[in-house]
Amino acid sequence: MNAKAMKGFVQKAMNELLYEHSNESVARNFTQDFIQHNPFSADGQEHLMTMTQFTFVWEPARWVVDGDIVAYQGMYTATNPLDPENPLLCVDMWRIEDGKIAEHWDALTILPFGKLAAKLAGGGDGLKDVPEATVAANKAMAERFMREVLQNGNTAELDNLLSDSFAHHSENGEVGKDGVISWINSLGGSVPSDVKRVIGSGDLVMVHSHITHPDYNVANFDIFCFGDDSKITDHWSTSQAIAKPGETQNPHPHF
Repeated sequence: MNAKAMKGFVQKAMNELLYEHSNESVARNFTQDFIQHNPFSADGQEHLMTMTQFTFVWEPARWVVDGDIVAYQGMYTATNPLDPENPLLCVDMWRIEDGKIAEHWDALTILPFGKLAAKLAGGGDGLKDVPEATVAANKAMAERFMREVLQNGNTAELDNLLSDSFAHHSENGEVGKDGVISWINSLGGSVPSDVKRVIGSGDLVMVHSHITHPDYNVANFDIFCFGDDSKITDHWSTSQAIAKPGETQNPHPHF
């Protein structure tokens, strides 16, 4: 399947789960030995069957398709399994194998509804027709951001990475380069980040990482949008606290 077909397949599979409440779609769309990295969900198809009873709405905002991986950032409306009153900012990442969904990772952040708009505003859908060399260059720039700026605290590197119009879309509104520097400085000048995977398509790159800090121990997704000059124009992030031992429903949570 090409990128648009893979996006369409995942979108259809989710619609059949959450909108059509189709139990039959689980076997059709997911492997029997489906691997789940959501810490509160079990492996296999049985938990997926329970999702057909959910009544919340999902609203994907941007997609990234790279190799056998399809991911999106968006939201799940209230009421949902984690919060009765507030929607969830989400990233879901799926691995496709032999035409079925074989593995899933995610991060879910509970946020008041009014603050979600700024966090989801702007940016592309990751499926623009962009040369492979440009996508590769953008992925390298995103890794450079994670390594030099977050891990090493080299905020001077931001001049080489960020466009003049750069905006980080947060629950409190948009912030520019100075806001990023202030955040890093408030955390002691660096944010230890173990990058697990980097995927990119079109003008978007998504970085999945484990961030460890006295104030943070989270599974994190950073989403970067790039301009024509391969500088970052927009940035979003979604994170979820690492589950405590004994609280997980599968043997390989988060990563």
